[in-house]
Amino acid sequence: MNISENQVLRISTEIEKPAMEYNKVHKSWGKITLAASDENLDDQVLPTDFLFLIDVSATMGNDSKLNSVITAFGNALENLTDSHNFSVIIFNQDIHVLTPLIPSNLDNKNRICKQLREQIYPTGVTNVENALIYAIEILKRRNTDKLSSMLIFTDGLSDHSDRKFETIDSPVNCSVDIFGVGVEQDSSLLSMLSMKMHGFYHYVEEIRCLYSNLEECIAGRLSTKMHNIKLKIRGRDGARIVTLATPHTIIQNRIAKSYDIMMGSLYKGEEKTVLFKLSLRKMRNAMNMHGLLDIYVEYTNTSTGMVEEMMCDITVVRPLMPLIQQKSKSLDQHINRYTAATALSEVVTLSNQFHFNEAKDKLYQTIESIKKSESSESPYCKSIVLDLEEIVNNIHDFSTYQTGIHLAHSYSSMYYMEKTSFSHYLKRIQVHQLEKSGYEHHENSDMELEDHLHYTSYYTQLSSCTKCK
Repeated sequence: MNISENQVLRISTEIEKPAMEYNKVHKSWGKITLAASDENLDDQVLPTDFLFLIDVSATMGNDSKLNSVITAFGNALENLTDSHNFSVIIFNQDIHVLTPLIPSNLDNKNRICKQLREQIYPTGVTNVENALIYAIEILKRRNTDKLSSMLIFTDGLSDHSDRKFETIDSPVNCSVDIFGVGVEQDSSLLSMLSMKMHGFYHYVEEIRCLYSNLEECIAGRLSTKMHNIKLKIRGRDGARIVTLATPHTIIQNRIAKSYDIMMGSLYKGEEKTVLFKLSLRKMRNAMNMHGLLDIYVEYTNTSTGMVEEMMCDITVVRPLMPLIQQKSKSLDQHINRYTAATALSEVVTLSNQFHFNEAKDKLYQTIESIKKSESSESPYCKSIVLDLEEIVNNIHDFSTYQTGIHLAHSYSSMYYMEKTSFSHYLKRIQVHQLEKSGYEHHENSDMELEDHLHYTSYYTQLSSCTKCK
């Protein structure tokens, strides 16, 4: 493993086979991981704009979904200070800006929460597309690269948009979280939207879990260590990238054998990984060091506002004879993640065609593959197996699949964006109920976490992977 680091960023690279015979053609997986420092920001307050998009269509009145969202919204505002701005957009088939971007002072918070509680009622159908386009335009009109966060609360039901979404793309320096509220929701629509916007889809089966998930999203955004991250990968002589697996935007320059990947931002302690597969050609002679890739990272340090750069490389040995090598467990975990993700994509497709037995067989094969892997005993891979087994238990037939599909999309999004697996442990922890509704006050959620937090990432759609020919 090669490592390069400074006070805010750590770059680590690994290759599946650190030594490969010089006189043979090889294929090898590898990974590049960017990790933000977990040091505190010295109590620095980051000016951030928050847009809350709340679905007020008729179906949001079922099971008190809208009331729960309004309560969670008021609770979330407790985390914002006068240095932050927030806007509230409510939508059904129409769009209404309840408030433009305003400072998060006490008067504004209480006024907007009171208005939501007393004047807003669920009615009409939904047009998620128009609401997103409208919110994106608000952010673009700011003429600033200030950090922003878009938080969308909807069930996606009765959606009357054309679902083409060609004009939807996440603005620069904006994180996107879509909360699918309740058991009855269109998770296929919501997960597709989150992928389109390089965001995260949350399946909120139990409304009480919404509070913790929302607070976690805001806390992460307020601890952003760097943004405008661009990862540049340049291939050297004798090495060619044949696969890049990442959810982030890739700009290719095949002539120069280089790829620019727009990685967004990283908050305190967050990691983002790019998996790749290399093809290595035969070399004329054995080599003590064969340089494969040059890695450059450019980013804006959120604390200083300065643009900074780092670089590292990936090298291997090209010996005369094959060497005994132990596979990296860290890399193996990410390969398992990739395997699980593509399996979930197939499972959703098969289940949508009512081929439930075939879908379960695919999951069983994937589980068995992970259990036989080098990293099978790691907490990371054990959690993936638990997730897949849970989905197996929820795709027996059409009836169980009505909720099973939400789990499949949720775990896919979790793997995809390398997020903590909220949904897996939130069902087994205690979450205190709000003592009062609205913004006024509530006790902070007291979560008894398991011994570890596990991170996973997914690539369920073939479009998420760039195969370079």
